Amino acid sequence: MITRIEKIRGLGLFNDVNCAAHKFERVTLIYGENGRGKSTVAALMRSLALEDGELIKCYSTIDSTNQPEAILQFENGQKNSLSGGKWSGTKRRIMVFDNEFVNRNVYSGSIVTTEHRKNLLEFALGDRAVQLRELLDAAKTAATAAANTLKNSQREFDKWRGHLSLTEFEVLPEVENVEAAIAAKKQELAAAQNLKSIEARRVPSILHLAPVDIDEIFEVLRKEITDVHTDAQKLLQQHLDVLANKNAEHWISTGLPLIQGDQCPFCGQDVSTNDLIRSYQAYFDESYQLLKSRAYAVRDTVDQRTDDRAIEKTVEDFDQQYQICDSWKVEVTADPPEFDQDAFRAAMRQFRKFVLELAERKVNSPAESVGTEAELTKAKTLWNDVIEITQHCNNGLKSNIKVIKDYKDKIVAVSPEFVQVELTKLELAKLRHEEQVLKAFKELAQAQKGDEDADQSKNQRQLQFDKHMDGTLRKYGETVNSYLAKVGAQFSIDKLSGNFRGNAPRCDYKLVLRGKAVDLDGNTTSFKAALSDGDKRALAFAFFMAVVDGDDDLKNCIIVMDDPMTSLDANRRAVTLDNLKRLTSGCKQLIILSHDAFFLRDLRDRLPQHETANLYSEIRLVSVGGDYSDFAKTNLHDLCELPYHRRYKRLTEFANGTDSDASSIAQDLRPFLEEYLRNRFPYQFTNSSFGEAIQLIDESPATSPLDAARCLVVELRRLNEYARNFHHAGDITVNTAELRTMVKCALYVAHHGR
Repeated sequence: MITRIEKIRGLGLFNDVNCAAHKFERVTLIYGENGRGKSTVAALMRSLALEDGELIKCYSTIDSTNQPEAILQFENGQKNSLSGGKWSGTKRRIMVFDNEFVNRNVYSGSIVTTEHRKNLLEFALGDRAVQLRELLDAAKTAATAAANTLKNSQREFDKWRGHLSLTEFEVLPEVENVEAAIAAKKQELAAAQNLKSIEARRVPSILHLAPVDIDEIFEVLRKEITDVHTDAQKLLQQHLDVLANKNAEHWISTGLPLIQGDQCPFCGQDVSTNDLIRSYQAYFDESYQLLKSRAYAVRDTVDQRTDDRAIEKTVEDFDQQYQICDSWKVEVTADPPEFDQDAFRAAMRQFRKFVLELAERKVNSPAESVGTEAELTKAKTLWNDVIEITQHCNNGLKSNIKVIKDYKDKIVAVSPEFVQVELTKLELAKLRHEEQVLKAFKELAQAQKGDEDADQSKNQRQLQFDKHMDGTLRKYGETVNSYLAKVGAQFSIDKLSGNFRGNAPRCDYKLVLRGKAVDLDGNTTSFKAALSDGDKRALAFAFFMAVVDGDDDLKNCIIVMDDPMTSLDANRRAVTLDNLKRLTSGCKQLIILSHDAFFLRDLRDRLPQHETANLYSEIRLVSVGGDYSDFAKTNLHDLCELPYHRRYKRLTEFANGTDSDASSIAQDLRPFLEEYLRNRFPYQFTNSSFGEAIQLIDESPATSPLDAARCLVVELRRLNEYARNFHHAGDITVNTAELRTMVKCALYVAHHGR
């Protein structure tokens, strides 16, 4: 808290002021007429808050050789001094509302500029945003440095990569016997000198799937062996049931050919009379083996034509065809082909899984029929899904093929450019894998990693800053509109936001007036024409108060306001007073400077009376020699007294013997009585002198309000005859006793009306 301004020199009208005798309290009310130095005091506080002595230089006293100096004392005797354009001492949290705040953050000359909105955004977002902005700026600087490092690393390859992009140059494979390959390509180039280059360029082709005949597959799956002896089949089935293994039949059929003669290949026993073995031999005859081999063929064919290699071969084929189509985009115009690779993979794998499961069942049980009608339908449906995806792609490829072939049919010239490209590619491939280039690519990888990390850090800082900005501005806009509503403003603000168009972020908003949006810089209805001066000032004050209300550390902040209230509107005046009263208990210190003594008095009267002894101080800026300014103690109630009340107070003191200035009292007597009559009978004495007023009372009809004062005519004329000597004449000796009698008579008239 500022306890006093000890000294100000060479600033505005404060040429050489020692004001240490005037103590500042938690609420300090400073009255000063216009042109007495209030703006200079506010500017001094802002300069201290920003620790920028250069800000105050423009306030240097014009007709003085004194250099700008100031000493401000704070609690515990701490001091901040301005000397040589620099501040010393601890940094202070001070917020200042004055014309400079308005001109810097809201508008100037009724115009809102980009600079105003930039400053308003900084003010609204507060110290936390400053910290976040510094972190963001540091991250941007680091990102820029990393990007420059990456660019320099990339430029290093310009001398090596030829016509290739850096990416194309990087992926060039190492060619075996590259010198021989280059020599061969040079021979090919020589031979291609007479060929037409366009004929060497590839034309895309449609995608070809390996054929899959569903009906043929199910014909094999459903094939049965019907001529097996019933007893052999029954005996085999009983044995399979005992084994309870789905692969048992396959195992038995595979092992049966191992029997040579009549001996078992496993135990050596004689099996010539074994009924089970004879049943095996009857069941697994030549027709069984043939059907089994066909089942294997079906399984293997489906497996080979639908496995991941086949799938990816089709996908790779499309990628190649797409690139070929794309290579012709300069010469021809055609929609690029489309191929849903994920859907294709999924459809192929679903078909493969379903059909292979059926084939596996057939392999394990060749003699049995596999594949119901429903399974046949499902298999066809699944395969049709694959066909439809492929056909959609082929339709696009066919369109490209037709356009390209039509173009090629028109071209008859041939050039060796294509061969030249291949030769250049070989030469670049050789260079790509030399030691110096390999080293450069390692350095490039490090630069790319640094660039990615720096960019990620910058993006994180940007998100952090944007989140703080959006949240703060949303709350800020609500608070501004709440204040505007309380003061009865017929407008509000809308779409308050921050943006980064240009070199610095700024605050954007619109005015809403009578339900219509008003641009700040519109060519028709705009800020300049839509709002009165009082409304503009109210908007500026709302912007300031919204930040003050949202300050989490307000208890440690000094608030300084220079003429916060300029409107004559009673409601706005009352709301402003209420807000300032509320601030007295929230902030560390409130300093109000104003040319309106009544406004300061009303604020003082709203303060808690039991606390006012140590809560506030009243100071006045007064004129001293040379028309400079100084600080002086004052009493706001005395400043605000009406002339009638002031004269009444002096006459009362004289009547009671406490005022001895008889000459001055004698001159106040007649004006006091004139004002008494005007106050008692409003609008009855238009521009009438005291004598004329008495005459009007004497001649008033019984129906006139003045008739009530007819009983005073004699006394009023006596007082007028006495007082007129002092009202018009020069120095006249005053009889104090006689004057006191006349004063008491005048007071009696005022008190009793008779």
